[in-house]
Formats: sequence, C-alpha cells, structure tokens
Amino acid sequence: MVGTNGRSMLGRGLLLVVTVMAMAAGPLVQRGTSDGRPGLVTVRTGHGVQATWDVRTGTLDRVTLGGEILVTGPPPPSWFIELDQTGSSPLTCRWLGYRIRDGRAVLRYELLAPSGQRLQVEERPETVIGPGGLLSLQRTFTMTPAGESGVVKRIRTGTVGGLTLPVRTTGTLHPRGADDNLLADVTMNATGSTVITTIFNGHWADPPAKATKEPTP
Repeated sequence: MVGTNGRSMLGRGLLLVVTVMAMAAGPLVQRGTSDGRPGLVTVRTGHGVQATWDVRTGTLDRVTLGGEILVTGPPPPSWFIELDQTGSSPLTCRWLGYRIRDGRAVLRYELLAPSGQRLQVEERPETVIGPGGLLSLQRTFTMTPAGESGVVKRIRTGTVGGLTLPVRTTGTLHPRGADDNLLADVTMNATGSTVITTIFNGHWADPPAKATKEPTP
C-alpha cells in the first residue's frame, strides 16, 4: 500500500527524471554555435531541429537536424521596406533578446524604417509536421505598432544543392526568379500576424513505413 509519502516520493522522482531529461537536451536558446561564430543565437524548435539566427541582422542563418544542414539562410540583410516605384530599402535591425512563451522561444527585434518609425517584431519559430508528415519550420511574425505596410522578409526557397523547398505563407510571396531562384520575398501583413512555413522535402518526423501489399490470390 502506498501512502501519501509514497505518492510524494513518486512525484518527486518523476519531476527529477523530467528535469534530468531537459538538462540532457540542452538549453532551449543558446548564444553562438559550435564553430564559434559570434553574433548568433541557436534555438531548439522541436523534433530534433535547431535553427540559428544572426541577431545583428535578424536573418535566419541555418536550420539543422542531427548535424545535417537542411537549409541555409539568405545573405543579410533580410528585412526591407518597399519604396514607391523605386524598389526596396533595407531596414536596420536591432536585437532585443528573447522570451520563453508556452515552452517556445520568441525572438524580439526592432526595425528602423526610413521614415524614422521603429517597429517591434516578435518571431516565434517552431517545428511542425507538414504535408505527408514532412518536418517544417513555421515562423510566426507579429509587428507593433500595426499598420506599417510594405515590410518585406527575404527567405530561402531552396538548398545550395538546388533542391526546392515548398513555402507557405499568410503574407504575399514574391519569388525573385532571375535574380536568384533560391530566394523569395514575403510582404508581411500590415495587421495581425504573418506565418512563413518552410517544408523540408525528404525529412519526416517519422520515417514513412515501407508499403506492403498482400499478393492477389
């Protein structure tokens, strides 16, 4: 028979196991990378995936799984604002740190527009299961104050080896085409959040089972 003390000891034991497992997994957010490059932050986004950002420019640097690079980021800068009939202009980015919300990291930036307006950006990255069970990096962006139109985020849409990575977004996607067929620009929504999801072809959360078929009598 297990009494109150037994249940308490069991609860403490389970808590200890969970704590040890969390410590073994490493911190959720870690400054720098194993190769010692400065100005980077690495986030464990789930399902064994890690994503690294250059916090000096707010640019995604790389996404890895078990040491394999799934995708590298675009060359910085990656934040722009559209100008009337004259293309776009890069935005100055300032790192404001991060928060932990609901067990996930939320990266925080400040963007300085040519008009002098300062925009606060929160980026929440997480690994989700996409079509067919494929691993996907989903990034949810929220800007304050709302209403600034023409803010653009540049992203990768393919690997260095030329493998196309499907991209879904609630913003407006503009492939760069002749400039670079592995890059695209996403015009962010002026109000509400903007979601950008990159789907990693050939990488499943669970390897697909081999199809079997009973022989026809």
